[in-house]
Amino acid sequence: METPKESRPSYRMGCYIVDGHAGEVLKSGVRVKKLSPTHFAVLYQLVEHKGALVLREEFTLWPRKGSVDRRNPVDTYVSQIKKRLGDASIIEGDWGKGYRLSPALHPEIIKSPSLSELERRLMIALEELNAHTTAGFRASIDVCQDLLTGGRIEEACSAIALAYINLGHTGFCRENRDLSLHRARKVLADAIEWFPAFGSAYALRGLAHLLDYKWDAADADFTTALGHSPDNEYAHCFLAHMLAAQGSFDAALDHARIAARIDYGSAITVMTEPWMMLFAGHTVEAVFKGEEVVRLFGHTGPAHAILGDAYCAAGELTKALEQYKRALDIEYLPGAVSGRGFVYGQMGLPEEARGCLTDLETKKESGTIAYVSSWHRALVYAGLRETMLALDALDKAFEERSDWLIYAGVDPHWKELRGEEPFQNLLRRIGITKPWTLGP
Repeated sequence: METPKESRPSYRMGCYIVDGHAGEVLKSGVRVKKLSPTHFAVLYQLVEHKGALVLREEFTLWPRKGSVDRRNPVDTYVSQIKKRLGDASIIEGDWGKGYRLSPALHPEIIKSPSLSELERRLMIALEELNAHTTAGFRASIDVCQDLLTGGRIEEACSAIALAYINLGHTGFCRENRDLSLHRARKVLADAIEWFPAFGSAYALRGLAHLLDYKWDAADADFTTALGHSPDNEYAHCFLAHMLAAQGSFDAALDHARIAARIDYGSAITVMTEPWMMLFAGHTVEAVFKGEEVVRLFGHTGPAHAILGDAYCAAGELTKALEQYKRALDIEYLPGAVSGRGFVYGQMGLPEEARGCLTDLETKKESGTIAYVSSWHRALVYAGLRETMLALDALDKAFEERSDWLIYAGVDPHWKELRGEEPFQNLLRRIGITKPWTLGP
């Protein structure tokens, strides 16, 4: 979404406060006066990465690759930042590659010293949304609905819509899928009426279309979103998902990387890149990048689940099980349960695999989840190599309009089913008709 200055987190690290709202740095409580917006943007990107290396071509202001021995504008700004802060150790360089924040500094998110009460509450809602948990989605909806009683706020609308979409989709199964999408669409219709140039509203409406297999409508909305807001991370992220599902992997990865550069503070946005690598068949790269993201966002369950999928595709089944367990330690995620069931099936442990199906049903009966998508049943059956049961469950998942079916042609979990005529028919019904979208 259009991320306004006030929605950027602020950080404390040692004697420094990096105020994302005001775009300024305080050192020992005193504002550093000589930092321009460009200096701040460079430092802020390094702070967001929390000690991870940022390659020279990855800096948002200069996204181009240069030679090792050729000076990039970021080199000059890093040197000036050190001088103006009076701290040569705050940024470390990796010669010819890029820069990282000093490992001696440990950024923690704090309340911005310059936020108004409304801005502070919106910040809370966005932080809850970025936590990517059921509780976070619901808290974000509550806060933003309260904010909307006092006036029309663009970011509140988009936060509510995204939270509803997530609560209903296959990965969480916390609310009825159709009801969640209906609520999201209603909020987005209001947002587009109130703010006709609000790119995030079109991007989210495009996502809702995509999850309903309406490919052309989704593409039109993503195009509109980027027309209004070329740096809209939602549009780039969701477009990456659509392109990968259609087999356009290079373009998908380009958009995933743009989204990550724009919003490196969102775990699920950053995790999109290794997820798309997995769909493209770049398994080694998906594992490597997934491990990097989990190091940065170890508190996020879906990040562990996606890394588990990457390990599974790489044949590292024990590591996959470990990641699914870590995801479930954070929150009950149906995708981690069915992923674990798939792995157990591949390992020749049918009792454990079927136990995952029982666990899903038990959680539905207890009210932990609202429904069990047939997509999850199909995944466990595929792991057990019970082909007809898997195909029947996938057919039921289509009737349920399971959103994760958009990846059916590229998800490596289904590779043993791709030669089956019912699976080919399923792809055509979803709208995947091009032979090169059948994945690695």
